[in-house]
Amino acid sequence: MTLRKSLLIFITPGGTIYSAILIQAYILGLIQWPVLFYIYNKNIQVSTPVLRIFV
Repeated sequence: MTLRKSLLIFITPGGTIYSAILIQAYILGLIQWPVLFYIYNKNIQVSTPVLRIFV
């Protein structure tokens, strides 16, 4: 489930490298999933279809 969510973020338009870094930090346990999603939302415009998948 986590991997699927990570891939969804990864293929979201824009910020691919930034997303990869965030995902890596999440995998290493440096940040929790809600934090990852919050940071991603604040810094990169998430397209509505992808956002709907999370909500």
